[in-house]
Amino acid sequence: MSAPQTPSDLFLERFIEWARDRDDVKAALLVGSRARSVQPADEWSDVDIMLITTRPKRYLRTSEWLAALAPVCLTYVIERAVGDRHVRHVVFEGPVMVDFAVVSNLETRWGALVLRMVTWAPATVHLIPHGFRSQITSWFDTLRKGRPLVLVDKGHAASRLLDVRLPEVAPTALGAHEFSEAVNAFWSLAMWVAKLALRGELWSANWFAAHQLQGELLRMIEWHAKAEHGGDYDTWFAGRFIRTWAAPDVAARLTQVFARYDQDDVWRALFAAMDLYGRLARETAGRRSLDYPASSERRVIDWINRWRAAHAGSVSSGPIVVESGSR
Repeated sequence: MSAPQTPSDLFLERFIEWARDRDDVKAALLVGSRARSVQPADEWSDVDIMLITTRPKRYLRTSEWLAALAPVCLTYVIERAVGDRHVRHVVFEGPVMVDFAVVSNLETRWGALVLRMVTWAPATVHLIPHGFRSQITSWFDTLRKGRPLVLVDKGHAASRLLDVRLPEVAPTALGAHEFSEAVNAFWSLAMWVAKLALRGELWSANWFAAHQLQGELLRMIEWHAKAEHGGDYDTWFAGRFIRTWAAPDVAARLTQVFARYDQDDVWRALFAAMDLYGRLARETAGRRSLDYPASSERRVIDWINRWRAAHAGSVSSGPIVVESGSR
């Protein structure tokens, strides 16, 4: 007995009928988690559609056309979702959440030529403008995790994108300069978050911690995993599925690095992030035969501990001290 159709299944059926009847829609591809063979879609997954059309501005800048697909709850444009590409996000009744990446038919023609060029000579990707390069890289990552499903294809508009051979990509070794820059960036950001906490600017402290400090922490978690498992180990992006690829003890400690809007908790989370980062960075440096800037770490931790101790009466009710090199 077949499984009952979900709201997303019913939406896709309606979308295919609609797309086939539109002369300006040349193709549509189902991408994202619903086309992946690795970590495939679950009941919470969005529907990601690449819409190839001769009128891209109409579908990206207006929303009237959506009513022909299903009742619309809300819609807006996510700017530069992939490279320089904008995506129209829609929540239909159901709810069914859909991201439409709108691509011009002309762009797919020369885009297919660029894809073939990169497969023949991977080094040429560095000659491509950064925004489009990000889209090329994203497309190849999509192909490595599965194969997009062709929903509609008129005149081979979709198949020309799929008819490419993936280039061999050698893992890039972590260099000493890149590693040093990243470590110093983290400790500088830790100082900035501490200053904001001392000022009582809890919103700003939490914002910088969540968006920048933890961004550097995530990068080190990725490097740490690759140092342990090999340069081609898949760490996904933006922390996706981190519980499956990060070391179990690392994933368990992530519960400690997020803070509430509370002075004591901002300090607690900051020191937890500092402690975890220092351990991972040292282990990564050891596995990659890199120099760890321990003196920079020591100075920053000493400064933060002194600042906090000097203002203990106004910024905190309890002592939290991180010792450099004590991991």
